[in-house]
Amino acid sequence: MRDDASFGYRISKDEAGWTWTTFDLAGQILVEGRAPTKAVAAACVIRALARSAIPETAAQAA
Repeated sequence: MRDDASFGYRISKDEAGWTWTTFDLAGQILVEGRAPTKAVAAACVIRALARSAIPETAAQAA
């Protein structure tokens, strides 16, 4: 598991739908994307954060 479990995220609406971003404490973007609804954007954030929490060896096996 990563030692630095802290993160941030942003979900915002624009003319084309919803954008979402996850970032570390230094403000560096980890993952970002677009979604058709706010609920889907929130699910994408949760998925990105969950993926970053699994050990690297488990991620390679998946």
